[in-house]
Amino acid sequence: RIRPRWRRASGGAMEHEQGAVERVGQSEVDSVAAPEKEEPPERSFSRVGADYGESVEDPVEQRKQERSVSPARQQKSRESISSFGGSSSEKRGGIWDGYIRHGSNLFGNDADTQPTCWAAFSDSGRAFLWELRRKALVTVQHPDIWLTGLLVLLVLLAATLGSIFAWSNEESETMRFNAKVMAKEVATAMSHQLDVALIPLITMRNYVKQLSALTALSDSIGVRGEPGSAPVANGAKGITHRNMTGVFDAQVIALFNNIAKDVRSTTGIDEIVMAIELAPKAVVSMIHPLTETKTLRNGKVVVQDHNGAIGHDLLNDPNRAAIAEATVPAPGVVIAGPLVLVEDDIVKTLIARLPINIPGQMMIVGGKEYECWGFVVALLDWEQLIEEVGVYSRFENAGMLFSLTRTDRVKQSDGTFFDKVVTIAESKEITASGGNITMPEDKLTFALNMTNNEWVMAVGYRNGFMVSWLSYSIVLAVFGSLVFTINIIYSLVNRKEHKLLLFRMMPKGAIVKLQKGESVIEKYEQVTIFFSDIIGFTSMAGDMTPIQVMQMLNELYTIFDELVEKYDLYKVETIGDAYMVLGGAPNVCPPSEGAEKIAMFALAALDAVRNFHKEDGTKVLIRCGVASGPVVAGVVGRAMPRYCLFGDTVNFASRMESTSKSMKIQIAELTYFLLKNARNNSFVLTKRYGPDGLPGIEVKGKGRVPTYWIDGIQGHLFQDCGRTSREPAYLDDEERALPFEESGGGGGVCAPLGARNLNPLDEHFRGGGGLASYSVDTVVLATSNSTSPSTRVLLGAPSDV
Repeated sequence: RIRPRWRRASGGAMEHEQGAVERVGQSEVDSVAAPEKEEPPERSFSRVGADYGESVEDPVEQRKQERSVSPARQQKSRESISSFGGSSSEKRGGIWDGYIRHGSNLFGNDADTQPTCWAAFSDSGRAFLWELRRKALVTVQHPDIWLTGLLVLLVLLAATLGSIFAWSNEESETMRFNAKVMAKEVATAMSHQLDVALIPLITMRNYVKQLSALTALSDSIGVRGEPGSAPVANGAKGITHRNMTGVFDAQVIALFNNIAKDVRSTTGIDEIVMAIELAPKAVVSMIHPLTETKTLRNGKVVVQDHNGAIGHDLLNDPNRAAIAEATVPAPGVVIAGPLVLVEDDIVKTLIARLPINIPGQMMIVGGKEYECWGFVVALLDWEQLIEEVGVYSRFENAGMLFSLTRTDRVKQSDGTFFDKVVTIAESKEITASGGNITMPEDKLTFALNMTNNEWVMAVGYRNGFMVSWLSYSIVLAVFGSLVFTINIIYSLVNRKEHKLLLFRMMPKGAIVKLQKGESVIEKYEQVTIFFSDIIGFTSMAGDMTPIQVMQMLNELYTIFDELVEKYDLYKVETIGDAYMVLGGAPNVCPPSEGAEKIAMFALAALDAVRNFHKEDGTKVLIRCGVASGPVVAGVVGRAMPRYCLFGDTVNFASRMESTSKSMKIQIAELTYFLLKNARNNSFVLTKRYGPDGLPGIEVKGKGRVPTYWIDGIQGHLFQDCGRTSREPAYLDDEERALPFEESGGGGGVCAPLGARNLNPLDEHFRGGGGLASYSVDTVVLATSNSTSPSTRVLLGAPSDV
């Protein structure tokens, strides 16, 4: 690259000095003759909204005044991009803004002050939120990332939740099996305990059959209402009792008490067997013990007084009639309860009745006569029975709840019966909760065939057969899956960003070759290269801090980067204030298409620069150059590899930029021909003339070469030499643009002759069928549409030729 510099000449004027810089692809050091008058020697500062070239006598003072430019106008100038550049993007935030606001101290404090904890925390929080937002945008913009994350999440949820539910179902089945086993064990234990408790009934039945004194008790009671029978008792109990006064003598009563005492004590379960009764004709006649004070296992002291039960006529008590009527014809023991007895309102009692069948002893039930003497009755302490079995402790130790219910058939006053379901035992946890804890809906029920009435045991767990850890496991599985998915997405985003960063640094094909360890050498037959440079950058940078310079370049070239992406070009590099773009490679396209994209990019870049201002309100001016031709691209070295271009076309494009003018796009002749053949746009191309009135400019190493300006496209001219940026392509008759068909391309429009301030003796080629040239004293180099564009013909006077 040849970068022009300015040096202070005598008298304070600025002269253009050619800096010696090594040219890409060429080792020798070149220098270039001073270009035509393209820039004013003194620094020129343009106000916001002022015309280009308006100078300020005191730039420093003027900058102070222009710092008052409103931030809204500065923001508008940064965001404004013409129809060529597309819509403006939002302003980038980041480290440059932080450095500009706070200097090198990112926390915003003075350099000598330590940042506060809150400032550090708030800045870290903002940085985290910004990073999170950026990651989210990358995720949304690339469907492959969030689709992969969604797939990973679904797979994880399916795997984890599937395993959890499978394990939960297995545990639930195990719990159901354990509940069944526990219910069966408890039922078996209760049945065994009842069998033991019923031994006194069988023993007493045998005594009644064998002892005539006891057998005669039935005749002493008699049939209710018959003469000589025990009368119906009058009093509080009404017709439910019979008057037993004087029915039995003392010797019979003493005989019963002795037998009952021996039977009860020999069983060893006197705490369970509360009393033994004889009920001839279904009338309770004798009870042992009649009264007793006993201390139960739970420490409760109970005074049992059964005097109120003497004379109880069971067949005529609506609450007992059903069970009594069922006992008479029964072949074995009939158990009722547990009930709270009339004479004892504390202890729940099981009433076990065993009918005694003696020949000649008859009872009538429901109009039917049965051979039955009456019953022998055992009153069993229900609480002591289930404590002996260990019902509560068994279920409690297993972590289960249970409920035991019975269904009693109760006779109503009208003679009809109804079923009454009563809870006879339940877990202490349910009882203590006062109704807050109940049996779950998901429970197992078992019918216990232990008594004449229907007993049902329900077994379950507090949460049913759903394992207690299921809900927590689901939450943990979902949370863990989300965290893992987020980590996967975060890794994919980082990988995508890394990949995109690599693709921004060099072409994808070059990266693939480097990853394979191959050398990257690519040859392109015809590409178009764009160079731009900021005018007066050295002086401008001297008036700004390094951070402000980086801020300005970052904002400006970020806009250029967006335009590069819009027109599908390749940004080669930025060297200081220079910007280099490649068209037609590495994404190969037809040469005319590559040149057209570069031209559109260059026009959009100029329009963006026109609307770009520094923070103090001053404008930035650039010059642009474009050349087309063959190049060789490749990556040199291994440390910090860069994708570089080599060849004369690179140098030629750089010369086009260095010899260009402020806010102008200078193109080489080959680029001109390519643009004339552009398919999508018709560009306004103007031939450049030197100060001597001859076409072309002097380029070191090439001599005088023809170059052209890109003024715009048809219907849209860019600001140049006093024209407005929206001036139509066709002007007044006096300054009408003339058709320019030098190469037979046709259709182009050149700038008006007067607008270029050219030598009147110079004239454009006209027509399309032959050669047309006119010159005074020089030989003109021209081309004809009858020959190929690369064929050159010397024209002039015959003697000169």
